[in-house]
Amino acid sequence: MKTILAATLLCFTLTISAQKTKLISATSQEWSGGVAGHHGINYYVSLEIPDTTTIPDTLWVGGNFYPIHFDKQDTIFHKIDRKHHSVKYLLTAGEAWNDMDFMQQRLKAQNDTAKKAVKKPHKEFSCAALVTYSINGVQYIFKVEKWTVLPAQNYP
Repeated sequence: MKTILAATLLCFTLTISAQKTKLISATSQEWSGGVAGHHGINYYVSLEIPDTTTIPDTLWVGGNFYPIHFDKQDTIFHKIDRKHHSVKYLLTAGEAWNDMDFMQQRLKAQNDTAKKAVKKPHKEFSCAALVTYSINGVQYIFKVEKWTVLPAQNYP
């Protein structure tokens, strides 16, 4: 009976901590530069998780996934607050394109008469982004509802 009570209490505590994940900021910033027409978007998501054992594993943006890896010595992307027993994470992802590649693909598509399958995203969702993490083998999803769009950066 004590074992069942302890397991129930532990699951309840983990569920409460999963629900208290707090979004600090979610920003996106377009960039462009270089002679070859490079451009893209950088995404930054800052979260506070009230549990030092929970680690985000994937950031989903636009149907694409970006695996997240943390180095234990790295204190830039995760900061442990021992006083409040929480961790602040900075998750980053980016997409980049080259206009020359786009033009070559467009010309190839015009010359190619065969039908091509429409590429579908790995996961469909209606919010701006998702952050997934696991607690004791159970996957949880945190939704980022919208981005704060920063001014575009233009490099020479």
